[in-house]
Amino acid sequence: MGTLIIVGGYLAALKSTLSKQLSQDTNIPCLNKDNMKEVLGDTIGFQNREQNQALSNATFQIMKFIAEKELELNRDIIIESNFKQNELLELQDMIQRTGSSVISIFLTADITVLYTRYQERQANRHLVHKSTGVISFEHFRDILEEYRKEDYYGKIIERDTTVFTKKDYQGLLKEVEQYL
Repeated sequence: MGTLIIVGGYLAALKSTLSKQLSQDTNIPCLNKDNMKEVLGDTIGFQNREQNQALSNATFQIMKFIAEKELELNRDIIIESNFKQNELLELQDMIQRTGSSVISIFLTADITVLYTRYQERQANRHLVHKSTGVISFEHFRDILEEYRKEDYYGKIIERDTTVFTKKDYQGLLKEVEQYL
């Protein structure tokens, strides 16, 4: 039985960075939702927020499909996104079908640090991630309330990435490897 490693949590909490590093260090493939959505956006395109949201939904479905196929073959896989509650419920169904074990990594940080990271990355973000424009601090704060550690499954590892050092990463890696 393969292990599903879910990397989720708050916006700008280093989910993509850490999941890619975990993938490299564990030799487990990683599906990053943002990267997949960029490919779909470049290939299919979009003209408004609704079409952008449809791309996002399709990206999640593709990610889930690939993850399920890997787990059915008893292979480990990492998936990363700012998963919504309904997406986590769909993942739960997949986990039950495949009988897979789950490690969930839930990343948080100080809200002012997160918002600063969010603002700093806007200039270099792919167009598919800019359909809402730059959101206010208040809206950003409200969005974070949608992401709850309690919605995740399996062995849950929570980390605060306000200041996240190489030593902190090594501790996270060691904990993940102990559950694999």
